[in-house]
Amino acid sequence: MLELVVYLIVNEDRIGCSSPQTCKEICGNEASCTDIAYPLIVIELIPRGLRGLMLACMIAALMTSLTSIFNSSSTIFTIDIWQRFRARALQLELLIVGR
Repeated sequence: MLELVVYLIVNEDRIGCSSPQTCKEICGNEASCTDIAYPLIVIELIPRGLRGLMLACMIAALMTSLTSIFNSSSTIFTIDIWQRFRARALQLELLIVGR
């Protein structure tokens, strides 16, 4: 944790810019460069093996989010759209359509 604080203090000019012009030059955003803080720490401070682990964790989180979105979309389609066209659909049919 101490290394992280030291890293942020040393790279304060890249992460916490003092003027909008400086921010625009460094990261392309006039508001702030805080969006690049985490990627900089991952790329420059963390060893290679942990970088791979971090990437795997981020991909796993992305897959989980996408899975829940697909599940919700399937439910919405089955209940709201399919049942309007097939009002007397059996549970088995709804299950097949939902999958």
